[in-house]
Amino acid sequence: MYSRTELVARGETDSTLRRSVRSGALTRVRGGWYATPTANPAAVEAVRRGGVLSCVSALDLHDFWVAPGYPGVHARGTRANNRAGFCRHHGRLHRAGGAIDSPALALACAAKCMRAEDWIAAVDSVLNTKKMTVEDMRSALDGLIDYDAMQLLEKCDPDAESGTESIVRVRLRAHNFKVAVQPRIPGVGRYDLGVGRLLIECDSKTHHMGERDYERDRWRDRKVMLAGYLPIRLTYSTVFYDWEDAMADIVALTRKSRHRYGAQSC
Repeated sequence: MYSRTELVARGETDSTLRRSVRSGALTRVRGGWYATPTANPAAVEAVRRGGVLSCVSALDLHDFWVAPGYPGVHARGTRANNRAGFCRHHGRLHRAGGAIDSPALALACAAKCMRAEDWIAAVDSVLNTKKMTVEDMRSALDGLIDYDAMQLLEKCDPDAESGTESIVRVRLRAHNFKVAVQPRIPGVGRYDLGVGRLLIECDSKTHHMGERDYERDRWRDRKVMLAGYLPIRLTYSTVFYDWEDAMADIVALTRKSRHRYGAQSC
């Protein structure tokens, strides 16, 4: 996707643009905007509607983690008469810097669209991927999110390595559990989360379905059990579609103090 300004800066003229449209090398999406045949369909739709791709759609396109439950194309309006149907960030309306919003602008719009825990997980993904601190993110979002969203940044963690891990961390801390992020177990390596001696791995199809990963995961679980830990594994499906049952099991384990340091191992 290109704006006319971008194309002119690359040496195009009105005449060459018309030829490119006639030949099919470019498609005129709307006034001042053109797309190549390989342009992302969601970005094309956002621009055709009069905006730019933003919010959860832009985060997904930037390859950051986005929780399920946000269908459709999310676009941000860029004009003063920003109409209904567009996502919006807090504060002054920003002009289009391109067909796809930056991660900061996308997160700012997502703060108004996403559930709090999902937004925290998306922020975690950006922090971890881009090696940013929470203070870096606070500066990047200054003036783009409201007070409530700024407060949510206190719950973000750049060490989180997956969205499901972030969601589970937030939910456990909401139940007043003291949660360690990426605890390192000597001789075994890191687990996603730790609550005392209870170790939680948030499995995903991407990282835990290969035969080698499957075998190593079971080896790790055996070794930490011998060291007196209690390992449990939560799948993506469990976290999002069967959480109450998983939470009940975690509460049952911790109520019996099996997770506390010094408790007898099973």
